[in-house]
Amino acid sequence: MLYLVRDLGGLESINEKTKAQIALEFENAAIECLVYKTAKAVEKYKIKTLIVAGGVSANKHLQMR
Repeated sequence: MLYLVRDLGGLESINEKTKAQIALEFENAAIECLVYKTAKAVEKYKIKTLIVAGGVSANKHLQMR
C-alpha cells in the first residue's frame, strides 16, 4: 500500500473514492490471508473448536466468511 499511495502522488492527492477502494482491497487481502491460514491450521492440527475474539473478530467482512 505504501508504494501504491506513493506512486499515486501521496495521500493528499488521492480522492476519497480511491482511498476507499485501496482500503477495501487491503481489507480483502488481509481477510483472505487470515481465513486461509486459519483453515490450514485447523486442518493440520485437527482442531474441533475455533474461537475468534478481539477487535478483528468484529470485522463484518470477516464474519461473513
